[in-house]
Amino acid sequence: MNITDGRKIYQHLQDDFSKYIFEKRLLYSATGDERHILDIIASIPEVQALKALIDQQRNNLIFGAGGYGKVVCALATDHFIGICDNDVKKWGEKLGG
Repeated sequence: MNITDGRKIYQHLQDDFSKYIFEKRLLYSATGDERHILDIIASIPEVQALKALIDQQRNNLIFGAGGYGKVVCALATDHFIGICDNDVKKWGEKLGG
C-alpha cells in the first residue's frame, strides 16, 4: 500500500475508533513494535473491564500461554505469579521476557 492508498482508506473510515485502529496498525506494520497492537487491544471496552478486574487482585495465575494468555499478561504484568499451560512444549518457557 502506498501513501495515497492509505489516505483514501483513512478518509473512508466512518468513526474515530476505526481511524485509531488503522493508524496503530500502520505503525505496527512500519515498526514491528507490538505495543501498537497492545494499544488497540487495551482500548476495547471488554478488555478494559478485564483489566479493571485484574487490577483488583494480586497473585493471579494465568491458564493458557497462547495468544490470549500473552495479552492478559501484557495488561498487568505485575499482577501475576505465573502462567500454566497443558501444552508440555511450553513448560519451563518464559512468556514475554
